[in-house]
Amino acid sequence: MNWEKWIDIIEKLYILYFQRPADPEGLFYWSKELEKANGNLDKIIQMFVNSDEAKTVYGEINEHNIEMIIKEVYQIAFNREPTQKEIKVLKKDFIENKLPSERIIFNILNLAEEEDKKVFKTKIMAAKLFTKELIRFSKISNFKYEGNMAARITRNWLIKIDKHIPSLEEIKSLFNQIQNIYYNPEIKIEIIDLWKKFKIYYYKVQTLKERLILRNNQKIKYFWALKNINLKIPKNATVGLIGRNGSGKSTLLKLISKIIYPTKGEIKVNGKISTLLELGAGFHPEFTGLENIFLNGIIMGLSKKQIKEKLNEIISFAELQNFIHTPVKNYSSGMCMRLGFSIAVHYEPDILLIDEVLAVGDISFQKKCLTKIKELQKRGTTIVFVSHSLEQIKELCDWVIWLEKGEIKSEGFPNKVIREYQSFIENLKPNEKL
Repeated sequence: MNWEKWIDIIEKLYILYFQRPADPEGLFYWSKELEKANGNLDKIIQMFVNSDEAKTVYGEINEHNIEMIIKEVYQIAFNREPTQKEIKVLKKDFIENKLPSERIIFNILNLAEEEDKKVFKTKIMAAKLFTKELIRFSKISNFKYEGNMAARITRNWLIKIDKHIPSLEEIKSLFNQIQNIYYNPEIKIEIIDLWKKFKIYYYKVQTLKERLILRNNQKIKYFWALKNINLKIPKNATVGLIGRNGSGKSTLLKLISKIIYPTKGEIKVNGKISTLLELGAGFHPEFTGLENIFLNGIIMGLSKKQIKEKLNEIISFAELQNFIHTPVKNYSSGMCMRLGFSIAVHYEPDILLIDEVLAVGDISFQKKCLTKIKELQKRGTTIVFVSHSLEQIKELCDWVIWLEKGEIKSEGFPNKVIREYQSFIENLKPNEKL
């Protein structure tokens, strides 16, 4: 038995026998007595029973007041009243079997300790089995990222319960969260039959005269950046987009954030979007870092008061305390990325779109960003993440979509799609283009 457990039991005995909390001197005295008794709790309980203070509270413990004591011990040890059957057994031990009251109390405390351990082990076992079942279920069912999302949430919960016994409310909350993922998902982004084309001009008209002369003869080529894209992304999902340069990844993020609009099809977005698409995007180069924080906040619909509440967190996270009053045009690409990322994540968006900007920051800041993204995942933020770092995609994403020549070439669990993509890249001919 360790010191922490001894002190816990001494505090319970104080409440039980003296009807008051333990004082520091008392804790020290009884801990020393326990040490002298080599952890013999029977002996210490007997000393409590026979102490003058206990006798003034209860008088002599006898068959008339033993039931009251049993009830109080149960309340302290189990936080509940004993059943009539439990009272009957313990009273029989005291009256007929002549078992000392201190032995009865000791047995109850021991039982409480064992029950705590048993409940804790059972809950951990149940959670681990539940995680395995989720992973198995996600592999054999028609669900997509739901399986990975559910497993990620449960794993985070497992880490949490390793540190304390979860309450019934926590367990119910977890199961409700998992159930909603599978059977009642809240769709944050829905893309229906999306097509996007751009015009490519062979000759750029410079003057009005050229425009009039070439109005019917100007050569234009149409380039389909995205073709027949259909997606549903629910709340709490983290979806990775991979593919070669020019495959349509950034275009898709710009369409979701309504920077550009589709040629054909529909995009439904449910929630507040925060974007981190290009370095310096959304920044006014002549404004200082501080002024750009307010500019971005107002664009996102926040009041000045709300922006001021987040201001110190944004500046501190971006590590720009010494440069916040400097115009953004004088920032390095790394400084722009740090400020942009900090603004994007601290305004607590429902949906976060990130396009290959983490590659600009140094390693320590990249780690900081990944930690922040994981915090947003726990909070239920939907994230769409474009990156050429396949390791980051594996680490963060529940589901991966591979775009090739504007079409969805493959989608699925990260390991599967990344293997397919790597195999495709390895087998490319040297001069093969998009």
